[in-house]
Amino acid sequence: MTVHSWEQSDWWKSKETVASACRTMFDFELGSEGQTFGDCMALLLGCFDEDVLRKVTAPGQKVALAVLGSSYQALISVWQDLSEGRLASTTDHWRSVAEAPDYILAMSLNEDLARAWADPNRQETLKPERARRIVRQELNTREAGKGDEWEQKRQQDLKALQPYSHVSSDTAGLAILKPLGAKGGHFVTPEGRYAPDIKEATIYSAQLARQLVGAVAVAFSAALSDKWKQQAADIYHRGRSDLDTEYRHLKSGA
Repeated sequence: MTVHSWEQSDWWKSKETVASACRTMFDFELGSEGQTFGDCMALLLGCFDEDVLRKVTAPGQKVALAVLGSSYQALISVWQDLSEGRLASTTDHWRSVAEAPDYILAMSLNEDLARAWADPNRQETLKPERARRIVRQELNTREAGKGDEWEQKRQQDLKALQPYSHVSSDTAGLAILKPLGAKGGHFVTPEGRYAPDIKEATIYSAQLARQLVGAVAVAFSAALSDKWKQQAADIYHRGRSDLDTEYRHLKSGA
């Protein structure tokens, strides 16, 4: 029996052929959300520079940095899967990346949460509600009602991602290859042609990267350079405007 490497397998060659065609069209479809995502990723990578790592000494911040590292890798997978038409696997990462800012902020405020999260022998699941409760309390301390308003908005944002957290008809629908023009959750046809949904997915993924930058700028403020923080502020605010504009164009059919 002849043994072939997986790179020589027909299934892999077929995958690479479709992926190559998808990547070409993906680049063509990208707007300012691609720039926002790239700028955010470059900034987040800078958080792992030696100068920054030396300044991250508090236990809570060290654990928060581990969460950032995991989220950074997940975002790389998100963008690669998007570019190659694998939208079902893209959405698998969305909720964990969306919740990461809550954990990062909470861990920078509360070492007990960070230690519990990092404890390999812990028996309980550290739910995101606990992290958001810590952030809410801190915000309410600074301005009455601010934390309650923030948590309510966060719950609304994350509720839309609930179907993508489990095996469900919603996630399965993303992998169903439907004919062009068919309505419903699909992103790429067997021929590799994108349905309009891919654009909305890139905008949302860039939004996740932007939100992560915002949380990191707050959580690691003492360890980051003034230049990094200024760039982060510029990208965060410019990104909001650019992504809103891209989304409006998408919905208007422009």
